[in-house]
Amino acid sequence: MGEHIISNQYTLSTRKCSQVYLNWLVFIFSPILGFIIAWSQVLRRNYRYIYILASLFPILGAFFPPLSDSYRYRILYLNSTSFDFDFSSLFYSEKDFLYYWLSCVFNNIGCTYEAFKLIIFLICYWLYAWMYIDIIKHSKVLSNNKKTYVVGVICILFIIRLFTLCNGIRFGIASTIVIIAMYQLFRKRIKWGILWLSVACCMHFSILMVVPCIFGTFFLQYVRLKRWVKFSIIFVLIILSHSGIGDILSALFPTNDLMSNNINVYIEGKWNTDSLMATASVGGLIFTVLRILPVIPLAYFVISDKQDYLQNLGFMLLIVLSISFSSYTILLRYSNIAIAILFVAQLVSLKSTKKELRKLKVSCAAFICVFATYVYTQREPLTNVSTPYKALLSPILLYDSHSYSQDWINRNINSEGELRNQ
Repeated sequence: MGEHIISNQYTLSTRKCSQVYLNWLVFIFSPILGFIIAWSQVLRRNYRYIYILASLFPILGAFFPPLSDSYRYRILYLNSTSFDFDFSSLFYSEKDFLYYWLSCVFNNIGCTYEAFKLIIFLICYWLYAWMYIDIIKHSKVLSNNKKTYVVGVICILFIIRLFTLCNGIRFGIASTIVIIAMYQLFRKRIKWGILWLSVACCMHFSILMVVPCIFGTFFLQYVRLKRWVKFSIIFVLIILSHSGIGDILSALFPTNDLMSNNINVYIEGKWNTDSLMATASVGGLIFTVLRILPVIPLAYFVISDKQDYLQNLGFMLLIVLSISFSSYTILLRYSNIAIAILFVAQLVSLKSTKKELRKLKVSCAAFICVFATYVYTQREPLTNVSTPYKALLSPILLYDSHSYSQDWINRNINSEGELRNQ
């Protein structure tokens, strides 16, 4: 009898694995079709299919035309043939070598720029899928409440800023990986947390600012602050210390050429708030507000009196945002990280109530709103370039155009990384 039960369980497990592999084959042939099939399985709580859902956006991003910073990263990638980085100057006059090293490795094995992007974008989305599945394992609410679980899946797909990955590859990757690092630290997996944090910092040096937040979080475990006190601190800092980020970085790194040069650019130079707002359109201002918008409901939902690691970390990141209003760029970049970590804090603290489900739906709506805003701002490449859609329908359609040629780049993209008028 026992052997019969074991045999049936083995047969069932084998059948489920075969179904997953078959779904992956369908996805490779037609990502859209594979996504639809996987969605039906995800609704049945087959968690492995979440990885298939998480693979759709990376395909769109990988075959998105190389615009903005991605235009320059493409040039760097194609010119990277040997790795000769000077580690003695790391974090002093040089910075974030990891993208350069990866470019050398993948370029030397004959990988196209689009295939390179696809691999690293898949890793980013799969890491978030893994994190969500791990949260489910520790959450009775997500394990037992189907509606909450499904809304959470949608949130995970939209919480990653796809177009930040597409156009600002290094920071997009780094800001995704650092969330995994902080989640690992929350789960007391210290070695993995430090490893992922190091990877994020080596991908983009600005992630270093998260390190003081992590130390500040441990300090807050011994200081109990009321919820209203936390919001009062944030409000006061916004009013009085909107330019504090530059002073803090200068004090921490007084002789660091790397930091001083970037402080001049981001806080006092052409990318500071005053310079950008002087030339910003009404649409640009609305876009900026919408990008930061999810911070407001998430902060309201998550920040409380409790001594919780992720809540305290979210509070520390909100303090960073409060003192960063002098730098439009820093404000937007760290808002990405703050939004993501506040959302993770919301997920791990969910309760089985209708009120909590409504809060999660509000967060989901905010993420989709931000995504729709990005789609609107990227409407020209999305309406004039067909390659991403061919990739989503079936990679077979790209057999003769799987990579943007230099001739196509010269005809369609100018030297500033902007799409030429069609």
